[in-house]
Amino acid sequence: MTVQLDYQLTRADSSYVLAGMTNLPDGTELIASIEENADSGQLLDVGKVWHSASKQATVKDGKFSAKFSTSSLPPGKYKMLLGTIPWKDMRSTFAKERLGKNGENLFGNNIVDSDSGNGKMLHIEAEVSLD
Repeated sequence: MTVQLDYQLTRADSSYVLAGMTNLPDGTELIASIEENADSGQLLDVGKVWHSASKQATVKDGKFSAKFSTSSLPPGKYKMLLGTIPWKDMRSTFAKERLGKNGENLFGNNIVDSDSGNGKMLHIEAEVSLD
């Protein structure tokens, strides 16, 4: 399966919503996070507190959505990450069967080998600015 995924990050009051559409099967669990971008130099201060927010989203009817409360995040540049949760933790038997025991049925530009050796996974990374 060649994975197709479109997403948009929008502001909603003191929160941000990451929502999108995908051809991943219903029940596929995604993890979305917003975290300080180490490449931007924000983490150079020793002892600095790491700021991040994360949420889990489940694909239903080809859509997913995760709402982040960002009130504890100071304004600045962040890294937005979106990916599949580890296969061993995925609850949906239907999604596991379609995607393969270790994601071996996944293909596409945003599919990478897992760092932990648990097969293939979806991995999208983008820089975002929070105000």
